[in-house]
Amino acid sequence: MIKDLKKEKAFTLAETLITIGIIGVVVAFTLPTLINKYKAAELKNSLYKEYSILSQAITNMITNTGYETYTSNNNREDANNFMSTLMQEYSKPYYNCYSDKEAKFCIGGELNREDGTWLTTLYKNFTGNKSNESYINDGRYMLKNGACIFLDMSSPNKNYLLSIDVNGMRKKTNKFGHDLFMFELNKENGKLIPEGAPNTILEDETEYCSEKSTSTYNGLGCTAKALRDPDYFNKIIK
Repeated sequence: MIKDLKKEKAFTLAETLITIGIIGVVVAFTLPTLINKYKAAELKNSLYKEYSILSQAITNMITNTGYETYTSNNNREDANNFMSTLMQEYSKPYYNCYSDKEAKFCIGGELNREDGTWLTTLYKNFTGNKSNESYINDGRYMLKNGACIFLDMSSPNKNYLLSIDVNGMRKKTNKFGHDLFMFELNKENGKLIPEGAPNTILEDETEYCSEKSTSTYNGLGCTAKALRDPDYFNKIIK
């Protein structure tokens, strides 16, 4: 007996289009979330990496030379000597600025202005509003991966302030507490302390790491929180 062959039912064009439409809707809802999670993870990993590199370089330098060698007078000459030694000797595998040509690349074009006031147009505070550049405007150094280190000497407690833009000046978001994070270099022992930690100058989170604060320094006090809160970057990347 020859059996009749039954035709299998295929999807109609309408059904296929509906399926594709559903997939498109799902992707539209989930893709932004996935992108934000990727950005958050990238910034988090970069912060930990740059913090580790800078901390280790400072530790090695102090072990070999003594921190007081460069901070006895706490003046600009001390700071320049400290940073030159730190960058060119103890951060040599990572540092990018050796020649005049490379130095111009580091700070680039109009960024060469010494007063540093241009930083207020480049960087925003934590909430995306006007920032204050006075804690990041005494020196700039670029690493080979594009990350930037900023020096400042104007801390009320006379500690050097070292801030890291973990993805570089030319890559957004360029906001305090998002991709730029500040540390204090303790003048007594040379320890690199995340800003916002107890006894740092910007430890008040309500003022310096808050969605509600209007301070032009808002975000510079977020470093300690960014390092201790595993969900910090997921919360700020929206």
